[in-house]
Amino acid sequence: MPEKEPIPKDKVNLRLLSANGNSHEVAFGVSASCKEVVERVFHNWPSGWNDNFIQKPANPDIIRLIYRGRFLHPSVTLSSISLPLGKTTVLHIVIREKLPVESSTERNGPQPKSPTRTASPSSSCCILL
Repeated sequence: MPEKEPIPKDKVNLRLLSANGNSHEVAFGVSASCKEVVERVFHNWPSGWNDNFIQKPANPDIIRLIYRGRFLHPSVTLSSISLPLGKTTVLHIVIREKLPVESSTERNGPQPKSPTRTASPSSSCCILL
């Protein structure tokens, strides 16, 4: 098996993992945006990715990148998510027309817990024998 070339110290190596489990590696400078990553993948679509799980889309606008469980906006740069230079980082790639809508919990933060008992004007007591 041939040895891989070392990753340049001024680049971020991205291992793009598709829904079918296949991966493809590409190197970028840290100033590259997610849109640039998506466009390069779109124009150099890996042949092994065309199967029942993932097909090359008609345009790059519906390709989404996921990093640490979050969808990345196309304008996000690799430096803004603090990817390490000279190392390989895994990003998931999915075909999705719309991004998921934020839930109210994500948008407003966690809601305070409601008390398990409701306050009542009467009192209660417990007699221990």
